[in-house]
Amino acid sequence: MRICFLAGSNSVHSIRWISYFVDRGFEVSWISLAPATPEAQGLIAKTHYYEITPSPLADYSGRQALLNLPGAIRQVRQILKKEQPAVMHLHSAGTYGLVGVFSNFKPTILTPWGSDLFFASRLKRLVQYLVVGRAQLIVCNGEKIRERLLSLGAVETDIRIINFGTDVDIFKPDEGARLPSNLEDSAPEGALKVLSLRAFHPVYDLKTLINAALIVTQQKPNIHFLLVGDGPEKARLKAAVQIAQLQKNVHFLGRVEYVDLPALLNYSDIYVSTSLSDSGLSAATSEAMSCGLPVIVSDSADNRDWIAHNKNGLLFPPSAPQQLAHAILQLADNSALRHKMGASNRALIKEKNNYSEEMAKMAAIYKKMAGVDSPKR
Repeated sequence: MRICFLAGSNSVHSIRWISYFVDRGFEVSWISLAPATPEAQGLIAKTHYYEITPSPLADYSGRQALLNLPGAIRQVRQILKKEQPAVMHLHSAGTYGLVGVFSNFKPTILTPWGSDLFFASRLKRLVQYLVVGRAQLIVCNGEKIRERLLSLGAVETDIRIINFGTDVDIFKPDEGARLPSNLEDSAPEGALKVLSLRAFHPVYDLKTLINAALIVTQQKPNIHFLLVGDGPEKARLKAAVQIAQLQKNVHFLGRVEYVDLPALLNYSDIYVSTSLSDSGLSAATSEAMSCGLPVIVSDSADNRDWIAHNKNGLLFPPSAPQQLAHAILQLADNSALRHKMGASNRALIKEKNNYSEEMAKMAAIYKKMAGVDSPKR
């Protein structure tokens, strides 16, 4: 059985998703509108990979993006005619979704990422209506995004909730973990380490974490903050750290390879997410929970469905640095509570967000839509 993914080869979520099916004997065609990251290269070699050029992957207000759109649709149609997949899966309700649904291939499955559907411009909302209305099935990973899809005209019976899942055999507690040697870290031995893995984009609101760090370190200077990632807000965030004179306590670690994340999570003591919006439970938060970390997350999206306040983590109002600081100090002063929350989180992810189990559900959907019982081997 052949699946065609119209998905970015620069997306860690798509790479993880496609890896599962390649590793289990499915034949995979992969069409990307963006250049591949180094992390994708090994997987690309195991698929029939195509990169669309010139790409329409740009802001919808960009004239060149619109000019490139018809050519991209033609290329995708030609690839589909050549590859003859049993089903096509579109990763995102934005440009990928638009190119995919106008290729006129059926059956087509759509998986919107959370950022596709929220904080969208008027033109992007129009695109969402078009994409959502033309997909035969929509797979999402949370109740909030399901509600948004219904508001865009999706039929309730055409929506399935499948969690993205976490590989619990890779992301697991390891008391002896050390920070990977290739990562620079200035936190002294014995410091309590607060970790964020969210990219430096406005939607993830890292400024709130920096403002909270200022409050926290005034009371407990031995608490250090590790910020992993990159993005357009990086310069502004670094400037905010300098203005607050937090250089000794806030450390920018840059991008971290996926293989190094389990060690980094185990090296840390508390995980924090300040995101203003997510689709279901974010992958980073789930990975932290699977490693047995206590988590402090904004009370947004579906986080309340996964985090019971004061049970397996702490919730705080979005963009509220005072409340976030209070939560960090609460956990910093109570190692027993941190360990109790971490153990609860590990059990929860193993039970309800296991990558292998969630992808097995997805495999069943592919087979049903394609009308086959098992992948070709």
